[in-house]
Amino acid sequence: MEFTKFNLKLALKNETSTADFPNTLKKFKECGVVKYTYHLKNGLYIFTDEEGDEIYIQEDATSVLFPHYADKKTFTEVLQGARAGEFTFKEFCNRAAATGISHWLVDVLNFEAAYFDTLGNVVLITEIPAN
Repeated sequence: MEFTKFNLKLALKNETSTADFPNTLKKFKECGVVKYTYHLKNGLYIFTDEEGDEIYIQEDATSVLFPHYADKKTFTEVLQGARAGEFTFKEFCNRAAATGISHWLVDVLNFEAAYFDTLGNVVLITEIPAN
């Protein structure tokens, strides 16, 4: 698959549960994505390929107000629930925002994610199970 907005939107649309996230990452990788950032406040994805080209995709933003400080413990619990498929992506985003997560950066090649607070500080770095 090519690195196109159409293919990336298709991969996003095919995710039926937060538990499907590893499969979505595999589809991103097939499209040539090496990393992407997702910003909760405005619902913006920024996909990057190995040449450094970027594709921007705007989705629904969260309406949750971000607290001043991130709650790592609660966010870790939210992340575990997401991996188990306990809620939709939108619910995950709202819960993540409520714990102080503003955005995340996903390394598609290494299946790793870094989650950041509103000040840009790293709250958590985690491996993504490959299923």
